Amino acid sequence: MEKQKFKTKLQLIDELGLSKSAFYRLLEKKNIQTSPEMLSPKTENELRIALGFPPLAGFESQVGHIRMDRDGLGQGD
Repeated sequence: MEKQKFKTKLQLIDELGLSKSAFYRLLEKKNIQTSPEMLSPKTENELRIALGFPPLAGFESQVGHIRMDRDGLGQGD
């Protein structure tokens, strides 16, 4: 069984290609509260979707029940 890979907010910000101030402005604009803890893969995925970024591979999309495969191609249910 593979361990879950928790990330810091700074790691997520870097992956999304945002500046720290732009990331926190987006959170404030969308009224999203975050904890100071590290981000679990589930929380990271929820943040990505809420901020308008693509979900992590292997997670169910909140829209249309599309599961993303490792190669990034979606399969409809």
